[in-house]
Amino acid sequence: MSSANPTIDSLDGSRGLRFAKLEYTSELRMPLHSHDDAASLDFCLDGTLEVFRDRNAFVLGPSSLSLMPRGVPHANCFPESVRTFLVVMKSEWLERFSQMTPFLCSPRCCSSGRPTWIAARMYREFQRRDDLTVLSLEGMLLELLAEMARDAESFVENKLPPWLGLATDYLRAHLTQPLSTEMIASAIGVHPAHLMRTFRRHHKTTIGEYVRRLRVEYACHLLSASCDSLGQIALDAGFSDQSHFSRTFKKQMGMSPREFQSETSPASSRQKMHF
Repeated sequence: MSSANPTIDSLDGSRGLRFAKLEYTSELRMPLHSHDDAASLDFCLDGTLEVFRDRNAFVLGPSSLSLMPRGVPHANCFPESVRTFLVVMKSEWLERFSQMTPFLCSPRCCSSGRPTWIAARMYREFQRRDDLTVLSLEGMLLELLAEMARDAESFVENKLPPWLGLATDYLRAHLTQPLSTEMIASAIGVHPAHLMRTFRRHHKTTIGEYVRRLRVEYACHLLSASCDSLGQIALDAGFSDQSHFSRTFKKQMGMSPREFQSETSPASSRQKMHF
C-alpha cells in the first residue's frame, strides 16, 4: 500500500475557490475522513477510483463527475494510477450561493450528459491558463452546478436490488462484447422483462444506452492512455466502426474523440501546461 501524496498542480480562484489536477499513484488508500469546511467536485480524467461511504462502495471511471458535500465521511482507494480534475468550494464561497445549499448537501455522481461536458471544458480552460482563466472557470462552475441542480433527481443514488448490482457488474465485465437482454437475465437469474423494467426505473435509462455510456467511459480511458488509432480504439471499446464510435462519443461528451484525446492525453497535457 502506497502512502504517497498526490501530485498537485493548482490554481486559486476567488474567496475560497480552488482548482487542481491531481495524480494519484496505484494502490494508494485514504482512510475514512471528511472535509468539514469545503465541498468538492471531482472529474475523473484517467483511471478508476473507489469511494466508500454509508457502507456502500462506488466505482468512478473516466469522465465520471462526483460531488462530495461538506462533512460527509468517506474513504478512497486507487487500484491503479488516477488523474482527476478537482474543484474545491470552501464555505466562504458556498455561502454566496445559499439557493444551492439543499442541492449541495447530498453526494451525487454522473458519467455523461451536459455536466460532464462542462467539466471537460473547465479542464481545458485550466490547462490553457491566462489572466482570464479564473473568471472563466468560476462562470463555468456556476453553469455546471445549475445544470446538476436543475436535474437533481437524475443524480440521486437509489438503493438497488442486490441482483441489479450483479447485472451492472456483468455489463461492466462484458461491455465490449455483443450482449442481449436474455443473456444478461440468464446470467443473474431473473426474467428478461423484469430486468428491463427494474433497470430502467433505477438507472433512468435502457440497458442499451447504459452499455453505450460504459463503452464511451472505457474509450475515454483508451484515448487518454493509448497511442492506437481511433479506428482501433473504437473496436477495442466495443463499437462496430469508427463512425458509430465518433457519433456516440460526441453525443455523450460534447466533443469528438480526437478533441478529447488531444486535451487529456499525458503528452498533450505536458505540451499545453503553462506555469
